[in-house]
Amino acid sequence: MAEFVKAKAENLVFLMNATTGVNSVLKSVILKPGDGVLATNLTYKAVANTCNHICNKVQGAEAHFLEITLPIKSEDEIVQIYSDYLTAHPNIKIAVIDHITSPTAIVMPIRRLIALCREHNVLSMIDGAHAPGQLPLNLEEINADFYTGNFHKWVYTPVSCALLWINPKHHNMVEPLVTSHCYKQGLHKSFFMQGTQDQTSYFSFCKAYSFYKNIGGLETIISYTSSLVTEAALMLKEAWGTSLLEIPSSMEAPNMRLIKVPPLKDFTTSMDDSLKLILHLINNYKLVTLIIPVKDILYIRISSQIYNVIEDYQRIRDVILELRA
Repeated sequence: MAEFVKAKAENLVFLMNATTGVNSVLKSVILKPGDGVLATNLTYKAVANTCNHICNKVQGAEAHFLEITLPIKSEDEIVQIYSDYLTAHPNIKIAVIDHITSPTAIVMPIRRLIALCREHNVLSMIDGAHAPGQLPLNLEEINADFYTGNFHKWVYTPVSCALLWINPKHHNMVEPLVTSHCYKQGLHKSFFMQGTQDQTSYFSFCKAYSFYKNIGGLETIISYTSSLVTEAALMLKEAWGTSLLEIPSSMEAPNMRLIKVPPLKDFTTSMDDSLKLILHLINNYKLVTLIIPVKDILYIRISSQIYNVIEDYQRIRDVILELRA
């Protein structure tokens, strides 16, 4: 694992998923009345809930959600929004920053945002749920305060295999969610011994990483998947007469794209109807994809893996045309 993410082994632990990583960090931070925790309107719902939860436990603490609006014109725009907010809210103690936003698949300029947080004496918790396997990582160089990411999304492990990187200066601060027999016996022991969890997925990492390298590694994989998802997104946009999510190409996740869905006969742009549409596609067409409303506009998020081909996305094209109003 240390080799893959370019980190020192002593700074890394395995855990079940990125949400567990964020929870482990946020619930180790001691908040005082008046302290703030910063996330955004694009933050993964489970993580946003965690921000609210830890603040609700301390009278006067507050969860802040920075509004990131679309379209996004440049990375500079994002950095400026954060800079303005941190300047206006000097009480922020820790910021949860997506490496790739979920579910909108926007690559955030994390190195600049980490530096900005440091200027404002704010801890940086990077939620890299979708980053390992999609983006090149060097966690020691990124040098956040904390970084978590999943291996089961893009590195071919079974589910429940993820990492948490902890800056050496915080080793004594962060504790696992479950206190067990290895309490205060160091990061590796305390995070590994958390009751009777089934941790066999952790042992799959070496084989998964070997497979990842044997099929060509990051450069070869992304060359195929990024080209495929770009071709598919443009095809869907043209067929449906709609548009892509308006962000700079430098902020596009290599393997994911969002395309506006045309008006549909039986589905509105509400969150409830987006969930119904997801289930409708699964149950009636055996298609698995994500449908989300973004500012009252319904988008489909497509992803590409090494086993996907353009015909997969042609099926999505035809089904949505069939459902179109």
